Amino acid sequence: MSDPGLVGEGRDSRIFEHGPGLVCKRAREPRSLAYEANAMELARGFGVPVPKVHEVLDDGRAIVMERVDGPTLLDYVQRKPWALRTVAAVLGELADAVHRVPAPTWLRAAEDAGRDDGVLLHLDLHPLNVIMAPQGPVLIDWANAGRGSGATDDALTWILIATGEPPPGGLAQRALVTAFRGLMVRLYLRTRDRATVDAALPHAAALRICGGNTTDTERANIAKLLERSR
Repeated sequence: MSDPGLVGEGRDSRIFEHGPGLVCKRAREPRSLAYEANAMELARGFGVPVPKVHEVLDDGRAIVMERVDGPTLLDYVQRKPWALRTVAAVLGELADAVHRVPAPTWLRAAEDAGRDDGVLLHLDLHPLNVIMAPQGPVLIDWANAGRGSGATDDALTWILIATGEPPPGGLAQRALVTAFRGLMVRLYLRTRDRATVDAALPHAAALRICGGNTTDTERANIAKLLERSR
């Protein structure tokens, strides 16, 4: 993060300082972020803990929003690997909060073989997208938000934890992520309706495989996960 004012970045976007208590999100490839801003405000209106959107700039290409400081949920578990149950509980509670939000028709559909509960989906809910702020966990990165069945969201969280490449870091950090991901998945799935999540897994896998930010290694890992789950 050598650019002036850069405070965070992911595969898809970069976050810059934007004055006291604010940050500005810009996609790496120019595109409108207005949809993401609208999804965030929808979720926030129903009590889901998300950063407050202050402004959409540059014809939708930038979102100015509340700055949320704190470690990610992944950082938290790396420091306290004995707290995996807490991590799974946090993810489950956030998923429940999201899936209680009725989804308007302007959200992109993520139906699974005709199953559509008509609820909001985050579709990228994993420990790197949860910030453990002083006021509590905050769910970020709503670019993939949609509507459909909560089980699809739950299955995607399973896939993201189980098959995602560890973030850049030291060998010890990456080894810890790899070692604990299986247990984290099992603990998370205990908070869900396992039968519906199992049924949604192939559809969720297809969504992830087709994602523009999914690596070849992750696609291979997803294929292995599907084979093991049969």
